[in-house]
Amino acid sequence: MIKYRTTMWEGIPDPKIMEFQYEKETDKSIWTKDGSVFRKESARHRFHNSWEEAHEYILNLANDRVTFSILRLERATSLLGNIKGLKKEE
Repeated sequence: MIKYRTTMWEGIPDPKIMEFQYEKETDKSIWTKDGSVFRKESARHRFHNSWEEAHEYILNLANDRVTFSILRLERATSLLGNIKGLKKEE
């Protein structure tokens, strides 16, 4: 059986979608033919039923990062303006 494993987190510049062969599955885990067990979701990876589902997942993560970065930039720009506008008290 096949699932698609996404790998994407802050420290990795190159997100991946990898085809993953597995033997058995429960709600929370996946077993490979050699007996290795993987959690379906962790901080570094997640398993999906199709490549399209996996792609949508990492695309949404990337969009969220961009949105968060824009908000941080807006806050930093506002702070910079406030600092530039400071006047020495007499």
